[in-house]
Amino acid sequence: LSCRNRRPHTAPEMELATTTLTALHGPNATMAPAPTSPIQDAVGLVIVAWQNGIISDIVAVGAFVSLVIAGWRKRPWLTGFISCAWLLWFFAQIMAGAAARKETLGHTEVALNASAAAAHAIGRALLAWLVLILPALEFVWQASGPLARDALQCVEHVWSEATWEQRGMA
Repeated sequence: LSCRNRRPHTAPEMELATTTLTALHGPNATMAPAPTSPIQDAVGLVIVAWQNGIISDIVAVGAFVSLVIAGWRKRPWLTGFISCAWLLWFFAQIMAGAAARKETLGHTEVALNASAAAAHAIGRALLAWLVLILPALEFVWQASGPLARDALQCVEHVWSEATWEQRGMA
């Protein structure tokens, strides 16, 4: 293989290569690192993916795929129809050009921001309900403690006084 006709690397490409090399083989690595174990390579790739923001994309794609699979198992015809409609729309956007892609990316960003805001709102709502309910649960726990202890002692007494036939063991 000849490297004569290759284009020169840009600064971002070299920075990414250096970051990857550093993450995989440490800060003193050269461009020809010593062989490593597959586990070190996998961990290094996860670190590089995390640094470049790819992990969140992988998680989002995994969640989407699992949602589609779950929908496919529950309602295959509806899921198939919606998937085909979305794929047709997606390919139409690709064929429409750069303006349509920018519009689609804008809508995607708005949807992601709205989803994040909804998740934060749900978290705040759950926390508010817990703050409201937990004092009442603590009161019930403290008030029912002696009653539960007495009930347990009663059950223990009945059990210890019962014969093997009454216990259902003989």
